[in-house]
Amino acid sequence: MKTFALTAITATLCLAASGSAAAQEQAPEKATHPDYDRRQVVPFLDATYVAFARARRASPGASDDTEVTFEADIVPNFVIRQTFFDVIEEEDVSVRAREKAPEFRFAWSLVGVPMVRLRMFVNDTSSPVRTPSYMPKGTVQLFLFKLGTNDRLNLFNLQGTVGHHSNGQDGCLFVGQVRDETQDDSPCVPEAPADKTFIPVNRKDGSFSTNYVQIGARYRNIALDPPAPVSGNGSQPPDRTSRRDATIGVDVELNPEGFLGGGGIDADLSERYGKTRLSLLGGMAWRSRVCHRLETKGFIKRIFGTGDDVAGWAGSAELQCLFRETNWGAFVRYFAGQDYYNLAFQDDARRLQFGMTYSQEGFLRFRPRRTP
Repeated sequence: MKTFALTAITATLCLAASGSAAAQEQAPEKATHPDYDRRQVVPFLDATYVAFARARRASPGASDDTEVTFEADIVPNFVIRQTFFDVIEEEDVSVRAREKAPEFRFAWSLVGVPMVRLRMFVNDTSSPVRTPSYMPKGTVQLFLFKLGTNDRLNLFNLQGTVGHHSNGQDGCLFVGQVRDETQDDSPCVPEAPADKTFIPVNRKDGSFSTNYVQIGARYRNIALDPPAPVSGNGSQPPDRTSRRDATIGVDVELNPEGFLGGGGIDADLSERYGKTRLSLLGGMAWRSRVCHRLETKGFIKRIFGTGDDVAGWAGSAELQCLFRETNWGAFVRYFAGQDYYNLAFQDDARRLQFGMTYSQEGFLRFRPRRTP
């Protein structure tokens, strides 16, 4: 089982990397900027993570339990269409040429993500991967930005996501229930009591499924390298990049019952999981001698409508380092609160993770028009 799981994770990561690479630009002629970055950067997209984690979790009716896991968030961002770079480079060229004063410009992107989240329990026999999270989603991003004074760029973002989160199992949600196959819709019997506090969920093959919609906003203040002077010998103007940015944002996630048909959250699950989630996030990134992008970021989430025995909050703090001219980097993260792994939502967890990440985040690059 361990060999199969590791092979599956590795193969899927390769597909994720190749999928993201397909969305990149063709390699241009040799750039003149010393920190030239060939990657396509689409702001505010989720990243792929592969990590070991040491966790302490408290389950309803049970004592604290410590576990070691190998985890993977496999997030191939397929950029179906984006106008962000076309518009932002056009604006920078016009402003640098003093054809006009800076003004607000608009761009958008459409991204599809067949996300999968895996957790391998290293200490268990055969190191099983239990009930993976299948999390496909589509996101529309709207960008509004303006080149400001002192080589600053103010970037505003609105984004909407429609997604699905399930574990691919068809068992009953609670321990002690079985499906009555004699009835057409195979209901779980006996019915769960009205007070579901401290009723353990069926982690082995319990069904977890919800369709959700998420609305979010971001603001990023970006510091740009000063424009390099253009020599009069006919050479191409150098690229211009950003070197530092700071981000704040907010997300609201809704998990309505019956949303998008049979995959929507059911009443029993919604009473424990929490249908409404409000997240506040922030981060800062800068260049260093070792990291092309050294970034610290985190979030705090309030979860409304959980059961009395389920944590109504979650949060994390993370430090990551993306290596030069690649999408790869290393990270360390501390997470606390309601666990994010489908049926583990009933756990109040503390997780320390470290590993590798693959991200399309990065510092913006402006490439002036090339003359023949």
